[in-house]
Amino acid sequence: MTAGTPAGGATGIGSVTFEQLGEVSVEQNGRTVRVTGALNDVEWPEFSSEEKDRTGFYVPLTLKGTGYVGKTTPSGAWKVSDLADCADGWIVAVSNAQKSFTFRTFADRAKAEAKQGGMVFTVDLSDVSYE
Repeated sequence: MTAGTPAGGATGIGSVTFEQLGEVSVEQNGRTVRVTGALNDVEWPEFSSEEKDRTGFYVPLTLKGTGYVGKTTPSGAWKVSDLADCADGWIVAVSNAQKSFTFRTFADRAKAEAKQGGMVFTVDLSDVSYE
């Protein structure tokens, strides 16, 4: 799995664009993904039906590879996505001034949904400003 920066344009959720979310750069070194730049406080009711998942700050990444990615949302739900659907953009809700989060990748959907094994990746947000 490789992580990168989305090219821009529509996120595919409501009318919000990647540019509205902020200006970030993404670099990967092994299982650490470093995000630098600025995230904007965005009101985005279409992001989730769960109010706790609409934090105002959203990290846009691209994830490329085969398999599945799983992450716990701010509301506590475990969410699984096909990596093939993340190549144009995968958006993670984060809290104001959050410094990091983790996600896991899995070879198959059943293991991802059961949270069995998987490779853990850490996203470092220590050089992100929240505006």
